[in-house]
Amino acid sequence: MTWPSPAFQGGARLSTPGGIPSLPNDVAQEAYDREVSSAGFWPGGGGIDYPAFYAYAYPAPSGFRGASVRPEGAFWHEGLSEFILPYDAVQSAADPDAALLEFLVSTYNAAADLGRWDRDLLDCMPGRRGQARPHDAEQPGPAFPLTVEKVEREDTASKGRYRMLVDGVEAEMTYSRAGEGLIIIDHTEVPAALRGRKVGERLVRQAVEDARREGVAIIPLCPFAKAQIDRHVEWQDVLRRS
Repeated sequence: MTWPSPAFQGGARLSTPGGIPSLPNDVAQEAYDREVSSAGFWPGGGGIDYPAFYAYAYPAPSGFRGASVRPEGAFWHEGLSEFILPYDAVQSAADPDAALLEFLVSTYNAAADLGRWDRDLLDCMPGRRGQARPHDAEQPGPAFPLTVEKVEREDTASKGRYRMLVDGVEAEMTYSRAGEGLIIIDHTEVPAALRGRKVGERLVRQAVEDARREGVAIIPLCPFAKAQIDRHVEWQDVLRRS
């Protein structure tokens, strides 16, 4: 079912798959020489009996098939090893364009975050649609100023969250308490409008600073938070040691 489609690439060079029907090997070499998140439309046949949008990652990072994707109606197809969004689900949505965009963005986020891609280097900046950054390019200056807003914290006996409100748009990172001296970061949500402004990194950094001050250890179950802590060796002192 694979065919040339819009794709985002990042990560290390890979051995290239060959023998894909209707896809010459030289095209596959160009499309799959690095990790890739790909999406497209399929009219039906070859595994499904209806038209649908699809999204997959090559190679699929650990946990990809279990990732939470949107909108309602999207699902992981075991036979095809990719996410499927039936055309009917888009056509019947209150806002079809928004429903399809949710599918494309959430599947890409899953591939990029679980694959630990350098999204600050890879992702297009807001307002530069269609101008992807080349691999190994130098980091350009931000299209928008980096945020200076304060990170706020809401904390209870069992759960909590860090939040930032930037230009009226909220980003958050949530956590749960797991006994004395331990928190589990379980989710980070940074809207597309705030991409490239280090908002997610600011949330994680604040959690690290608070953990040090309070003598608390962190388990980063959230893929984004884990990738940030993996990247910043100086933050790893707050990780729970087994």
